[in-house]
Amino acid sequence: MQRRSRSRASSGRSCREPSRAPLLAALVLAAAAAFAPSSPALAGDVLELRSGELVPGRVVALDDQGVTFAREAGGEIRVGWDKVWPGCRFDLWERSLAADDATGRVRLGEFGIENELWGPARRVLVQAKGLGHADPASVDAKLAELRRLEADDAIAEAEALSSRAELEKALDRIRTYLRGAEPGADADRARALVPDLLARIEKRDLDAKEDEEARRQAEKDGKLKEWISKQMKSADARKAEGGKQAADGFTQLAAGNQTRTRDHLAKSEAAYKAARDLYAKVRKAVRTGDVAEECAERMKDCDLRVVEVLARWGRMECDNKAWKKASPVVDRGLVTDPVNKELLDLRKLIDESWVRRKLSGITNATGHSSSN
Repeated sequence: MQRRSRSRASSGRSCREPSRAPLLAALVLAAAAAFAPSSPALAGDVLELRSGELVPGRVVALDDQGVTFAREAGGEIRVGWDKVWPGCRFDLWERSLAADDATGRVRLGEFGIENELWGPARRVLVQAKGLGHADPASVDAKLAELRRLEADDAIAEAEALSSRAELEKALDRIRTYLRGAEPGADADRARALVPDLLARIEKRDLDAKEDEEARRQAEKDGKLKEWISKQMKSADARKAEGGKQAADGFTQLAAGNQTRTRDHLAKSEAAYKAARDLYAKVRKAVRTGDVAEECAERMKDCDLRVVEVLARWGRMECDNKAWKKASPVVDRGLVTDPVNKELLDLRKLIDESWVRRKLSGITNATGHSSSN
């Protein structure tokens, strides 16, 4: 039994992705070559579980509730769909459809949209139109919904990254989306974020350059102490702002206003990290001595406060079963403190429970008919 990486791409990775380990890739190729549409069972499959386990073997049967799977290591298991990674369910379901089943592809596309498998969902919906689906207008409506939701997803993630001053990541998220997006109003909404992100990156880099030049000039003029004092005051102000935003966020959390909670906690995280960067800059400039030690202590305190903010934030999202929102929050906390017990517990809970959207009641029919 193998274990896969925890990371998940919102573009909709399936359990046949070729970038996996060589064994998995070989099994996938074998599945593609061996599958015959007339057969009720699929040969050479890999079952990908939400826990991260990869189980090589063969699908025996698919139905509404789950999959019966013959393991390569021996023995059959019955696994409910709530235990299977949605991308893998999509993949197995797609391969169970007859070549001319337009209705089945539309239902599969709906499942893909519900689980944010944008690329695969778009593919099967387009195939359904090409197969002459009886209601092409309804398929067009689903494709329009997909375009809107996919753009909303990219924009929301980019704005969240931007609020934490992770501007390059925000820009990369939009660019990744645009590479696969269909031209139109939805793509234009996301594209409109690019000029502002580029301008903010340019300003940030220019400010950093000017600040470094100011430090060098201060050192040259014998005014380094004044520069240090200015930077420490600025860092302390950022740190105080982080504390204020955290307190406001916790207050909003107690009041049940989660939208405001997220806004305040994101600002708190960004402020603490900005303060830490300034302390690190001063420490690098002075190298050793009391000021360097003081900076190190304040950097450590910023890290502790960031972890506290992210743990509370992650817990809120997990309590809501908002696994997609919780996952990056918890991961950022673990980058700062890889052994934090609360964050590790949340990470485990997310891995075991993550549902991109609540699984639908759409029938995954046994065999090739999607009408059963």
